[in-house]
Amino acid sequence: MLMDELKNAVENIDDLTREDRTQWLMAVHYILLLIYHRREPDEHNQLTDLVYQSVKNRNRREEVSQMGQTIAQALMEEGEQRGQIRSTQSNTLDVLNARFTLSYDTLTGLGERVKRIEEPSILHQLLIEAVKTGSLEDFVKHLDELKV
Repeated sequence: MLMDELKNAVENIDDLTREDRTQWLMAVHYILLLIYHRREPDEHNQLTDLVYQSVKNRNRREEVSQMGQTIAQALMEEGEQRGQIRSTQSNTLDVLNARFTLSYDTLTGLGERVKRIEEPSILHQLLIEAVKTGSLEDFVKHLDELKV
């Protein structure tokens, strides 16, 4: 069902004239974004291949291929950055717990605050602070200064 509807949509979009190139690009880009953001990762290749195959013009096919690669690359980079952020957040909490043997409630409370920080440079500074701080109270003061 989805495959048929997707093929039909792309074929209809593909009927846009060369003068409507901007609309064609936007429509195909939107379809590819929907595939990458709304479908399961194991479906991405099959669905993007269907979009590619549904485009009749060879030059337009190449554009579809490049768009798909660009979107996939952007998602991979976003995933890598998210992983680095989560890792730094976790490492900061691990260092604090190892140094100060935190209670569950304290660790949970600090965890909530640290996990609100998503800026890599601030998280890096916070990790260094967790290593260098003289006390948990000093770390919390530093965290308070960040207003999180």
